Amino acid sequence: MRGGAPGGALAAARERVAEGLEPVGRRLVEAGMPTPEWSGQLIRPLVGWAAAGRPAADGGGRVWEALAAVQLAHEASLLHDDVIDGAGTRRGEPTVAAARGVAAALVEGDHLLTTSYRLAARTGSLEWADLFARAVERTVAGEKAQARAAGRPLDWAEYEAIVLGKSGELLGAALAAGPMLRGDWRAQRVFEAGRRLGLVYQMLDDLLDYC
Repeated sequence: MRGGAPGGALAAARERVAEGLEPVGRRLVEAGMPTPEWSGQLIRPLVGWAAAGRPAADGGGRVWEALAAVQLAHEASLLHDDVIDGAGTRRGEPTVAAARGVAAALVEGDHLLTTSYRLAARTGSLEWADLFARAVERTVAGEKAQARAAGRPLDWAEYEAIVLGKSGELLGAALAAGPMLRGDWRAQRVFEAGRRLGLVYQMLDDLLDYC
C-alpha cells in the first residue's frame, strides 16, 4: 500500500459521514435549533457509521439521527469541559468560554445537549434512546469523578471507571446505534465493545501527552 493511502481513506470516510449528518443539521436549523458544524475528527459518528454498514448520506435516516445525537452530546461535553478546565483554545481556535464568556458556553452546551435528546427520540427506538440517555448520564458521572480526583494519583480501577464514563459511553452508543435500530440481538455486546474501544482511545490520547 502506498504511503498516505490510509489517511486518504480516513479523510474520505469522514467526509461521507459529514455529508450524512448535514441533512440532520438542516432540519435542526429549520426547527430553530442549534446549527451543528460537524467539525473535528467525528470519531463517534465515524465508528457508528462503519458499524451500521456505512449507510449512504441519503439513506439510513434513523441511523444518522442517532449519530448526530451522539455527536451533539459530545460537543456539549466539550463546551462544558472548557469551562471546567479554563481552556482558552479548542482545535486551534478560541473556546466559546474564552471568546463569548462562561455563560454563553454553558447555555450553548445545554442547548446542544437538549437537542441531542430530541434527535434520540426521533430515531423511534425507545431502546436506543434509553441507552443513549444512560450513556450521557454516565459520561457526566465520569466527569464528576475526574473532578473529584483532580490533583491526586489514580489507581487502575479509578482510572478505568473515569475513562469508561468520559470516553467509552458515547462511543459505545454510537457503535450500537445501527445494530440496535435494526433489531440485532448483538447490539448490547456491540455497545460494550464500543465502551472498551473508548477506553483504549482515551489511554492512547493520554499517553500522547507524555510523548
